[in-house]
Amino acid sequence: MMRCLRLATGCGVFLLGVVCAQARLHLPSYSFTTDTLSRELPGISAQECLPRVGGVPWGTALSQELRRRAETSMKEFVDANKDPELLDPDMPVFLEGEWRVEWATPVMVALRHNRLEFTGGTHPNHQCELVAMIWKGGSLLPVTVDKLLSWSPDLEKSLRRQTTGHLRLLGSEDAKAKNWKGLPAKRLKQALPTEAGLLYVLDPYEVGSFADGAYEFVVPWRALGDQVGFGEILSRELGR
Repeated sequence: MMRCLRLATGCGVFLLGVVCAQARLHLPSYSFTTDTLSRELPGISAQECLPRVGGVPWGTALSQELRRRAETSMKEFVDANKDPELLDPDMPVFLEGEWRVEWATPVMVALRHNRLEFTGGTHPNHQCELVAMIWKGGSLLPVTVDKLLSWSPDLEKSLRRQTTGHLRLLGSEDAKAKNWKGLPAKRLKQALPTEAGLLYVLDPYEVGSFADGAYEFVVPWRALGDQVGFGEILSRELGR
């Protein structure tokens, strides 16, 4: 179960279409189950998408990088689960993954990597990886939120207060508890910059039990007020 206060705008960032090769992207999806292990290798498919910011210079580089990451995920999973003595024929393991673009500009792309895997136990495990990259010197470089913003104790305090408020609105009993101290600084920095604000996705078990599900919300830029200092890239892309 996914608890969402405000869904990210990934579906609005890309439209299906065919344009010049410079602006074309291939976002990989991949899936694998031990049912097919003896018959064929895992497969990776890709959806061709078109950013609204046409002519992005990083389209080809991003397609190649995400393909590489998908292949690595598949290989690691297969290597870890190909021992027939560890497999239960009545309960095949599986891995599913996909990439989505949450925000795209000519010099920056914000991505979500959803991954679902099952290797035994009572339920599959869900992981959401948030990755921002900037186009610099002809290469895509990963960048963290604390490098895009002017990180400070005041901003950290404001984000801890905002994220706690969102979790409480979404029904988190942990966040409502008197001994709740908020998300740690390291976790506060694991957010994704979008046009609307900072996207947070907390996987099951991060806050509460598995039954609580994942929590997803966006902390709007305006909610941070004067506590947020935008770096050069975000200032330009957000028109600040």
